[in-house]
Amino acid sequence: PNSRANTAASSLVTVRDFSARAARMSAVVELGNSRAVSLSGFPKQLQGELGPAITFDLDGNGTAELITSRVKTTGVSGRGGTPTGKGALFAWLASGVSAANPADSGGLAAETDESVVGQPAISAHPSGGAPIIAAATPGMLYLWRAQDGNADQRWDEVARAALPADTVAWNVMIRDTLVVAYGPAGVAVKSISGLPVTSFVPGARSMAWTGNGAQFVAGVGSDIYRLFISPTSRAADVFSLIRSAGGAVTAIVAGQVDGTTPAVVVQSVGIAGASRITVLNAGDLSPMGSFDIAPGLRSGETVLGTLILMDADWDGRKDILAPTSAGRLVMSTIEGVVLDGAPRTISQRGGWQNVDLLGADIGGSVTPEVFVLDDAGVMSISPSSTSVGTQVGNPAQTSAALGGIAVPQGTSTAIFVTDARGGVSAYDLRVGWSGLGAVWPMRMGNAAGTAFTSLPTITPLPASSGMLPADRVYNWPNPVYGSETRLRFFTDRDGTVTVTIFDVAGDRVTELRGVAVGGRDNELVWNVSGIQSGVYLARIEVTGGGQTAAAIVKIAVVK
Repeated sequence: PNSRANTAASSLVTVRDFSARAARMSAVVELGNSRAVSLSGFPKQLQGELGPAITFDLDGNGTAELITSRVKTTGVSGRGGTPTGKGALFAWLASGVSAANPADSGGLAAETDESVVGQPAISAHPSGGAPIIAAATPGMLYLWRAQDGNADQRWDEVARAALPADTVAWNVMIRDTLVVAYGPAGVAVKSISGLPVTSFVPGARSMAWTGNGAQFVAGVGSDIYRLFISPTSRAADVFSLIRSAGGAVTAIVAGQVDGTTPAVVVQSVGIAGASRITVLNAGDLSPMGSFDIAPGLRSGETVLGTLILMDADWDGRKDILAPTSAGRLVMSTIEGVVLDGAPRTISQRGGWQNVDLLGADIGGSVTPEVFVLDDAGVMSISPSSTSVGTQVGNPAQTSAALGGIAVPQGTSTAIFVTDARGGVSAYDLRVGWSGLGAVWPMRMGNAAGTAFTSLPTITPLPASSGMLPADRVYNWPNPVYGSETRLRFFTDRDGTVTVTIFDVAGDRVTELRGVAVGGRDNELVWNVSGIQSGVYLARIEVTGGGQTAAAIVKIAVVK
């Protein structure tokens, strides 16, 4: 299975890296000569601990540069002890050359007086020219332009603005002419020239732009707040309570769900570690729903505070994805319907604590991939199947970001990786790159740090039409080994649904009733805890618009 014969042939299939012999095993399957290769000029080794990887087209040539921060330098070797020295930002071209100084490969682009600096945010400048970069320390916001006007081989510093003192670096995001800094000590809004705009307390640990003007959503303890910056009057600026999240807010993301529906997704942790999802309309922030994203977690398993939005099931609508502490991936629609196969086991070792998720249709194949970054390396998976693609091993990785790089054949997809030991790696995945397919290419969704994705979903697979198409009616799982199964169906109109369960003798076992929402997949849950093993028939009947349609599903219950 590890033969490399005929490596150049497109029909080559290589199976490698088998896990230990067990009832359930894993392996890596490569199609053709598809393994990622390290970019020339990488890896690099720096002193200190590096922050998240960010990709952005700094020079406007259509390809990505890598930007990261050194969150702290400690001791002689740069690891361990009390933070010392200056904080720093680094930037490299895909060739490994410094973006601020082409004669250097060290990558140093800017420095801060304080030793601890958080994740930078990068955005095009509203007036054109070099991009604007923002980063914060525990007490200061720094702003730079990605240019070297004074020939000191560093980015030009635009301004510094004092922030309330904190024990950790402030988070930052850039939206148009505003820079929003947030953290436990408060929320501070500055202009991109460093001038104060407004500030509020209490502090926010999570924030996202809503896609609607200067409106943001923040997580303050177990509450959800609205931040609105008026374009005309400071007196009209608002930082107000919207509603309770029902538990401590751990993550907020936002984006266009299907091209017409903008949504804000808030994750919170409630009783016994249950992960609650609250969905708001991104326009008026009215509630759209609330549900437990992972009702079937194992004992001691929790959902981590890392959310992304992407179309995982190819239906043209974005879904919610999040990792768990047991090395699994939970996936749900915006309405709370658990996707087939979720939770998906990604790592048999489990023990996840801090995991990055990226989402993109990198090859233009209309089959989205999720890139999972854990302490074993980067792996790409197809969320709707069991396939596992490119793996890049590095046991100390911190963060990863996707971007396009120039190759002789055009533009290829690269993944840039930073780690907690000062390492920087970059790999060519050897598949075509399209920015339109990169729905969630880095932490916080984009270089500006807004946690908002405005990119459209991939083109959905052809869907059946009609009131109750037979190929869109099924149950999962089937056979049923656990305590429940989900009866799923698509209908093109609103109505009511009745599911009648019969045994093979034709005797009625139970009946389920619910509401059918037109234009999307619906589901009802059948609890089989008190049901004997055997084969059952479920008659699903939908009534709406003066019409009725029915379909039959065969279900096997095994105990």
